[in-house]
Amino acid sequence: FPASLSRLQLKEHLDNQKSREKSEKISRVKIRILEQHYEEALSLLNEIVLQYGTTIDIQELQKECEKKLEDSQKKLETSEDIKTRKQIELKKLLHAARRNFYKKEYDKAIEFYEKILNLDPDHPEAAQGLLDYETARKTDEEQKKESGEESRKKYLYLRFEAERFEEQGEYDKAINLLNTILLEGCFSDADEIHKKIAQIK
Repeated sequence: FPASLSRLQLKEHLDNQKSREKSEKISRVKIRILEQHYEEALSLLNEIVLQYGTTIDIQELQKECEKKLEDSQKKLETSEDIKTRKQIELKKLLHAARRNFYKKEYDKAIEFYEKILNLDPDHPEAAQGLLDYETARKTDEEQKKESGEESRKKYLYLRFEAERFEEQGEYDKAINLLNTILLEGCFSDADEIHKKIAQIK
């Protein structure tokens, strides 16, 4: 400092310098608050209090910062709660979808997969489930068609053999074959078979 400065001037100079430094630090605190870096802002405020003492303005800044920090933590907790509840709901829906799919109750499974996609449009298993549904549905239709054709072939064969035995006078064998058609549920008109059995008897 210049030698010509008096003690009073020197004190004023130091006080002004101290005041500028304090103002700069308070400005940094306000910037941190605007940036939502509340913990960092509180740390800076504590440094200011230790170095320069507290004032009403600093106390108000501390209260503001603490309130905003508390609010942000509550929002975060709420967000985590919602996320957790969503994950639990997704697990329940997925379990129900799988269970119905394996039981070949495809319409019910699809309902659950669609609910999953409403909650999470990018859910990979639900999206794949819809594709698997189409494949499984087509496979079931083909199997039913094949089963129906096999049943009809068996019915025609047994009916032919029954008529052959009837023509040969082997009525018991004819009736046994007609009863087989009824018992095995082959493609047939049950009433017609019952009438035929009654005729042979």
